[in-house]
Amino acid sequence: IFKKLFIFMANFKNEKISLQREKIIKLLRSTKRKGVETLIKFMDESNYFNCWGSFRHHKYNGGLAEHSLEVYDAALSNNLNCDKNSIIIASILHDLCKVQYNFPKETGDYFTKGHGTKSVRIIEDYIGLKLTDEERRAIRFHMGCKSKIKDEEELKEYTKARDEELWELIHSGDCISCGNYPKTLHSVVRNVISFLGL
Repeated sequence: IFKKLFIFMANFKNEKISLQREKIIKLLRSTKRKGVETLIKFMDESNYFNCWGSFRHHKYNGGLAEHSLEVYDAALSNNLNCDKNSIIIASILHDLCKVQYNFPKETGDYFTKGHGTKSVRIIEDYIGLKLTDEERRAIRFHMGCKSKIKDEEELKEYTKARDEELWELIHSGDCISCGNYPKTLHSVVRNVISFLGL
């Protein structure tokens, strides 16, 4: 009976991972962004759909894709004025640097930079997908005050990001998905911001 239960659970998990993959690919293709097919190929080759979210949250196969979809769902449900395509790109790709992939030696410096910077560089420099300035900032600084800000130029970019709705959506969606604060608090914050016109 335990063997049958184990097989059932493994099949259930594989089906969930497959459904997450289908949803993410459909979302990415819906953006009609140049380079999306190259990106999807990279995601398959890098084991994106089977990776853990991190060592602190979503610690299981498929956790990274599940986390990214949770960020997308939270961002979309609280969106006021952001372009949906930007929400898709920033939420699905904000943690792309967590993939299991052997980069060529010359690109090894991707792994000596900050968390968000790694994802941006992989997206733009390695895959060749073009990001808007807002998307780049939303991904680069999605960790908020925990982002590694090295100089005054990056501080200026971080300050710009904090004034942009896309950054707020991705950052707060990330916090919700990681369990840093509950969905109800997020709704209250968004309603107050909307009411005050901030």
